[in-house]
Amino acid sequence: MRKKTTFVILAVCLSASAYAQPRIPRDEIPEDIPCDVREAIDGLYSPDAAERVYYVIHLGKMGERAGPAAPYLLDMMRHNADAVVDCRWLMMAVLAPSVRCPRHPGNLAAEALGKTGAPAVDPLIAALKDRDRTFRATAARTLGNIRDPRAVEPLSLLLKDSDTHVRLAAVQALGEIADPRAAEPLLEYLERCWNDLHSTGADAAATALVKIGKPSVSLLVAALHHRFPAVRRTAAEALGRIGDPRAVEPLIIALEDAQVVDYAAKALAKIPDPRALQPLIAALRKKRRCSAAEALVAIDDPRGVEAVVDALKQDHHNLRACAAKALSKTKDPRAVEALIIAIDDKDLTVRAQAIESLGQIKDPGAVDALIAVLRDEEEWLRHTAIQALANIKDPRAVEPLIAALEDESRPVHAAAGSALRKITGKSIPGDDPRKWREWWEQNKKGFLEKEAQ
Repeated sequence: MRKKTTFVILAVCLSASAYAQPRIPRDEIPEDIPCDVREAIDGLYSPDAAERVYYVIHLGKMGERAGPAAPYLLDMMRHNADAVVDCRWLMMAVLAPSVRCPRHPGNLAAEALGKTGAPAVDPLIAALKDRDRTFRATAARTLGNIRDPRAVEPLSLLLKDSDTHVRLAAVQALGEIADPRAAEPLLEYLERCWNDLHSTGADAAATALVKIGKPSVSLLVAALHHRFPAVRRTAAEALGRIGDPRAVEPLIIALEDAQVVDYAAKALAKIPDPRALQPLIAALRKKRRCSAAEALVAIDDPRGVEAVVDALKQDHHNLRACAAKALSKTKDPRAVEALIIAIDDKDLTVRAQAIESLGQIKDPGAVDALIAVLRDEEEWLRHTAIQALANIKDPRAVEPLIAALEDESRPVHAAAGSALRKITGKSIPGDDPRKWREWWEQNKKGFLEKEAQ
């Protein structure tokens, strides 16, 4: 009954001409294979397109047992590359939840082929040399899904394919396989991409190198000295994502590279290491790099936090704003004290950032200072302070927030109502200040006692 229902749905979705049968002669189906596999292969020759799709899905569910079907699925993948499937395929989700709506039926055959595993590898490797670029790209992606190391060298050669999409599919497949042998070809591909200003390909190659992990480190370290700044920046970023301590010293040196310093600092933030502390402090003080402030907080050393706190006192307003933002990532009491002082900074951006960071730290010690901001003449600051108080959820803010409901600014009024609901769990229609005051007088004692416990 299930099979019959599937046919009814698929018949609506797919015309018979849209999903071709295998070109391999039907009488060449081997006799010496499991009966159910042979039956499913034979079903691929059905005159009913819906039934053919059913058997493609069925073979995929068999996994490696369906290995003998690999040549037939590959043939269907090739000869259905240009057919288009109506997205009413989504109706199949009820019966085959793992099946997505593909651009063409070739993807469905490729998905099934990938599930057969090792038996499909050699035919797919051969398919990488096919004249059809769509077929080559699909074969590469399928090899990536199988993750068999035999595909590494053929896929590496495909990085020089004439078609951009095929090369990108090979890069992604090599990342999925994550074999160290692919690291050098991928780095060479990354360099070619930046030479051609192809950032998408370079980003994909970097991601693949990150998936390969530690075997990529020495190559990426060498790339920090590449003649193209884009390659150096990409290498620094990838080293941070890998997080190997061997990259720390080279990244410290890269802090002296004016075109890479921010990428190197952000990478060092992901590899917290005390060796980077003093070089990052120097980058913060001498070069005024915001990335250095973030990295110093990430290292979580009291000396680093002290350097960022000190940056809040510097003349350059952008540096003060960066320092205020970076301090939102630490629970160090000195950060809260410094940010409270920064609320009165002469620069509006620094003040707003200090308020926002206090809301992210969520230290109750900042509540009184934030309440005071609700009387500030700057609408932006009042609004930001309300959001910070909502994050801290301290009941001492309730009465000042009720007063803020009478603010002449609509955004401030709306933010105050939202904050009150977040702190108290109570919702009053229209956020009427009078009703809020009445409700708070009846419930204030309980809230404050609970907070004191």
